[in-house]
Amino acid sequence: MQSSAEMNREMKISIVVPIYNAARYLAECVDSVLAQSYTNFELILVDDGSSDSSVVICRQYVDKDGRIILLEKENGGVSSARNLGLRYASGDWVAFLDADDWIEPDYLNSFLSHDNLKTDFIIQGYKRIREGALIGENGYDIPCFNNFPDFLLYSERNLLINSPWLKLFRNDIIQRFNILFDIAYDLGEDHIFTLNYLQRIRSFSVSTARGYCYRMSTDLSSLTTKVVDLDSFRQYIVESNRLREALLYAYKADNRYIVQSRQEKNKYGVLLANAVFDKRRQLSVEDERKEFNKLHGILEPKYGVWAISKKLYIFYGLVLCAYRLGLYSTKLTVHLLNLLRKFQ
Repeated sequence: MQSSAEMNREMKISIVVPIYNAARYLAECVDSVLAQSYTNFELILVDDGSSDSSVVICRQYVDKDGRIILLEKENGGVSSARNLGLRYASGDWVAFLDADDWIEPDYLNSFLSHDNLKTDFIIQGYKRIREGALIGENGYDIPCFNNFPDFLLYSERNLLINSPWLKLFRNDIIQRFNILFDIAYDLGEDHIFTLNYLQRIRSFSVSTARGYCYRMSTDLSSLTTKVVDLDSFRQYIVESNRLREALLYAYKADNRYIVQSRQEKNKYGVLLANAVFDKRRQLSVEDERKEFNKLHGILEPKYGVWAISKKLYIFYGLVLCAYRLGLYSTKLTVHLLNLLRKFQ
């Protein structure tokens, strides 16, 4: 009879990496996958119309290792790139990795070293790295939770659910329910993907490992990548809250969890400020006020971030001012939300 460890080794993991002009960091990313102690994987590199040398680098790796698949497409955004990778994924599990990040040698093995054969979702933590130095970690200190609502809200508060990386998803669930990244969202499509997936699971496992290394950029020029579509962003906040509360109600969570959920939603006021006050949008002061009121209107003041503490209210105001400078990126958002956690 096979042991759990032997059965785990037979489980193939498909690692999907969306790539767009990532030549600077791509080799470090791919090398970290090839150095994994767990070797039963396929690495799916999806080039999303890069104009730098990313494709050349990918082709060199394809020639070196038969586990690497290269898919090339016209530029369509990170969601379309990930969706293409999912179409070709043949593993039992699916993992995601960003092209400017990397993983530690035991990252994959740390998921499957536990008795996770019958679970539908596995998650661990990550390290935040800036210029080669560890500046912080987000993760789990205990490998279990009393219930799913506790797990969900802890994970959201600690920015562990919002991205697709640092998780293993069952490929059969993704394929059976056609769970994809919604290309209609400018921001938050990865959060929506994870929440949609969680609607379909019956069990989950948590690892205390923190083997994903998340690179935090120090180049402000890289933070001004795009202007967020306001309608899309409004829809994201509404949809993410709907999915979160649907999960809580499905697990018969009591009212205190709903209150915490709405506080989580209201923290996205930090993001709303970005969407409205981006100077490149070139709105008049009056139009900025109208747009912000539209966004602000979907929040619930009695659960608002300003209701948590005066310090948080001051921080919120400072963030509004910072966003008037026009700085934006998903990673900047994560940095700000990590700061936001310290004010709770």
